[in-house]
Amino acid sequence: MRTAPPETLSTDIRPALIAHVIESDLMRLFPVPFKDVDPLAAAEPSKAALLRLDSGRLVVVEYGTITSTVTVSVPSDADTGETLVDLLLEVPFSSSIEWLSEDVGISENWEELVKEEDFVLELRRTIRRDRRLKPSLGEQSSLDLPSPNRKN
Repeated sequence: MRTAPPETLSTDIRPALIAHVIESDLMRLFPVPFKDVDPLAAAEPSKAALLRLDSGRLVVVEYGTITSTVTVSVPSDADTGETLVDLLLEVPFSSSIEWLSEDVGISENWEELVKEEDFVLELRRTIRRDRRLKPSLGEQSSLDLPSPNRKN
């Protein structure tokens, strides 16, 4: 992982994960320079970094210095689940996760997944399984009827 220049991010971001990590662990897990966030733009004194993961995906990591809260956000046009899997393969802090966005693709039992020894692999399996079970937008209409554009 490395920092990315601000112009690299061309879309809005959305929160995907919240975790609690002490500051010394943050610096060990994310060995990149963080910049102070404008005090009027955050609920508490914070620092943030725009990161390009080894996979090429972008994430924004914001750290609240009072609550020791890490918020990981992903670009709105990115696959949230796969981006988090890529992040967690590089940065193993899954045991401190307190919240996962529904955009990850798993809405049930994610708290139990965090307890798994191979959390990241199980998360990847669950995301892929859930996506196979859910029809893609092109295959179903909003009424859950076959799309007239779909060829049988």
